[in-house]
Amino acid sequence: MRNSLLFTSERWSGSSVTALFWVVLLSSSMALSGCNGKEHSNSSASSGNDGIFRLNLTAQINSLDPAFADNQANTWAAVQLFNGLLKLGPDMDIQGDLARIWQSSTDGLKHTFFLRTDAWFHPDPCFPDSSRRMVADDVVYSFKRLMDPTLGADGFWVFNGVIDPEKGFEVINDSTLLITLIQPFEPFLSRLTMPYCSILPKEAVEHYGADFRNHPVGTGPFKLGQWKEGEKLYLARNERYFGRDEQGKSLPYLKGVQFSFLSAKGTEFLKFRNGELDFVSDLDAEFLDQVLTGDGLLKPEFAGEMILQRGPYLNTEYLGINLDAVKGSALGLEYLRQALSFGIDKKRMISYQRNGKGMAAECGMVPPSLLGMTGASCSYGYRYDPEKASILLAKSGYPGGQGLPDIILRTNDQYLDICLFLQAQWKELGIPVKVENMDGKILRESMVKGQSGFFRASWIADYPDAESFLALFYGIYDAPPNYTRTKNPEFDDLYKRAVSESNTEFRKKIYRSMDSLIMESAAVIPLYYDEVLLLTRTNIKGLELNAMNLLKLESVRKEP
Repeated sequence: MRNSLLFTSERWSGSSVTALFWVVLLSSSMALSGCNGKEHSNSSASSGNDGIFRLNLTAQINSLDPAFADNQANTWAAVQLFNGLLKLGPDMDIQGDLARIWQSSTDGLKHTFFLRTDAWFHPDPCFPDSSRRMVADDVVYSFKRLMDPTLGADGFWVFNGVIDPEKGFEVINDSTLLITLIQPFEPFLSRLTMPYCSILPKEAVEHYGADFRNHPVGTGPFKLGQWKEGEKLYLARNERYFGRDEQGKSLPYLKGVQFSFLSAKGTEFLKFRNGELDFVSDLDAEFLDQVLTGDGLLKPEFAGEMILQRGPYLNTEYLGINLDAVKGSALGLEYLRQALSFGIDKKRMISYQRNGKGMAAECGMVPPSLLGMTGASCSYGYRYDPEKASILLAKSGYPGGQGLPDIILRTNDQYLDICLFLQAQWKELGIPVKVENMDGKILRESMVKGQSGFFRASWIADYPDAESFLALFYGIYDAPPNYTRTKNPEFDDLYKRAVSESNTEFRKKIYRSMDSLIMESAAVIPLYYDEVLLLTRTNIKGLELNAMNLLKLESVRKEP
């Protein structure tokens, strides 16, 4: 995720903390449900079926302005409040949202959007008549605002080099808009599905100024009810929302959405079990084996209490190497970087450190599904091979690690256990690695400034196209997103070809060549392709997971 928070909430660690958590959890369960536990399995014990969907975010929302939807917390709020021209379907296909239909010219330069005429902005004092209909001028205003450098939006990069803000937009009429690109850019329509590209009214932005961040006005299925920063956020049903279900019934079904902000994942899960929350996402590794079987299924004792959904997540967890920062050092040697890559048993790491959650990244930086491959069909990348790692270590001039100085790997608390596992693996090869634990925010700043030579990070796709991952290595970019400072003319030429190639299969072929080049240089060491894991109460219906991990609530029901 470009310009994103690379490090999510802190997690508990240590067996003593895990044991304490389950003592508290069991005690609470007994108090709630008595000996037979029947009352405990009923979600109405705390919140009842009041039509309000309750969830917790362990990270704070710092803005409700979609131009700053740069992390999961901000994004999950923004997608309830706003709509874009286009959206992603459950299978990551591009669908119309505020645009009913669209047409693209054969040369890929001109895109005409035919807008809905039944989308109204949320009622707000900024409008003379309480509300008004969304029109094409709102799209142009929203996109130009996003591109305006004085705003300093996190999504500023979306249209950079793609649209000329002065010449790229033409309003045909209230419901028709023509966008002309500077040059063909195939991921353009995918980018329009991002929350950054949400449509908002000029009146609201001018009325609230800097306070638009906490007075959002959109066209989404929910509207702002109350926001007490750091405590709670309540979104109420938008009675005038344009969405309909297959039977023509108005969406959303829910009366409202209630966000809380508890930082401890353990406390969050306890409240979920007690019926105070309807949903939790991404359990900590310490608790996964308490809920899941060895093969990743929900344990039978939880079957009447919660529903598990899990599926691919377009998020690659990796180790990065700043090629500028390591020049002249051991890490500046390609053979040594390749030895590090071959020296990791990623499948064992997933099993022991992640309770089977995720897929070993034995291909490249791009999740294989985006390239039309499976892990087994990948012809490049690194699979565990300690013998090959030893040979490469010797080629680098350090046979068996002799004379090799300590290598510093920086991480944060959330991934400390994984990095210590890697440290032990490399030690078996004779590679001395010291793990330096840092605050996540400080680590990210050091990556941006080029002060970390070897670091753990993650990259979440902004949209379901391999370009979203490969842009990390495009030579004209600084950090973010090019944290590794990769500059490879061959790669850059392929990037330019790929983004202008309209043939999907041929474009994927170019992407695979680009991914292979990055793996050869070993500027990154992909660790695993992540999974989405959702747990809901049994009375929650219609919540579908997706590979972008976007929380879509307009079709969710809360049954008795």
